[in-house]
Amino acid sequence: MLYSDGLTEARTAPGRDRYSEEQLLEFLTTRASTTAPAVIAELTALLTGFGDGVEDDTALLALSIPARTHP
Repeated sequence: MLYSDGLTEARTAPGRDRYSEEQLLEFLTTRASTTAPAVIAELTALLTGFGDGVEDDTALLALSIPARTHP
């Protein structure tokens, strides 16, 4: 997962705490088996939920490794 600082500098709501790297790590850890497009969709929904707490542009890039299908 690659991201710009707009993600970790976003506030969870105007005047509230920033969305920390620790919170992002917890978010990603709970989605370790999720596909990259699904992670991006969930992070986009999360950022949208912050409303006016997002003050900077945000770039997200998620990569996934497909499951091995043969030995």
